[in-house]
Amino acid sequence: MTKDELINEIIKEIDIVSDFTYKNFVNSFNYSKDDFSIATKCEASLEALHLFEYNIINYGKHYTVADSNLMGQVSFNYHRKLINRYEKLLENDDLLSSFYSRGVQYSALVKKGIWEEELNDLLEKNLYGTKENNKIELNHTTVPIFGDFNEYVKNKYRFIEGEKDNLKRVSKALCSLFDKFHNGVNNPTSSFYKESSNRVSENNSKEGCYIATMVYGGYNTQEVLVLRNFRDTYLVKYRLGIFFIKMYYFISPYFVCLFQNAPTINKMVKIILDKIVIKLSK
Repeated sequence: MTKDELINEIIKEIDIVSDFTYKNFVNSFNYSKDDFSIATKCEASLEALHLFEYNIINYGKHYTVADSNLMGQVSFNYHRKLINRYEKLLENDDLLSSFYSRGVQYSALVKKGIWEEELNDLLEKNLYGTKENNKIELNHTTVPIFGDFNEYVKNKYRFIEGEKDNLKRVSKALCSLFDKFHNGVNNPTSSFYKESSNRVSENNSKEGCYIATMVYGGYNTQEVLVLRNFRDTYLVKYRLGIFFIKMYYFISPYFVCLFQNAPTINKMVKIILDKIVIKLSK
């Protein structure tokens, strides 16, 4: 396999992942494909490209071909493909500029501690922002919740689980392609692939959100989703709420270190938070 062939195969895999994201979004929230069509598919493609760019750089320690040069070539070729596909269908005046701006938006999340959590929230906002819209908008407000809140949380949980599977799909595809390029130097079913396919849960636990890690055991449990929604729809509207959020994320890693071997305290905190979650869910 030549490098050009590798790039073409990666681009094919990006389209596969993008299509899965689009279907996962529409099916998880029971949306109509008539309301979410061309611009939604384009947004899904931009997020899929980001996942591949992020993982290409991560694999640089294991595959010599996985470097910033490869990432740049994949990004350039895929953006060109998207422009050919959408420039006559979308209303953006400068489509390439919108693509790069979205890429910067996604890339900025990687610098944050809990980037997978933020990525799924941003992805949902960007996808929902294309409802009955034929344009890539760079900034969206919080996704409005219609109907039963508990039903929304279940749908959001299903959406996030699908995206976690999609991230593993990216890892597996890249490992397989890089193995072919290096003539079988590595095995995609080796411990390296198993390690990379579990990166979502491993990275999250290392970064240390106390409530998610110590109390509920994950960022995407239904209880944590309820609390995150309260943060994004209520607390952020007030200065005191913003101050509380900043303080929480500042001290949260220390809480993890202090209470990681204190199950009794964590159970007591969970009892209190469970009551709060019940009230917020009503």
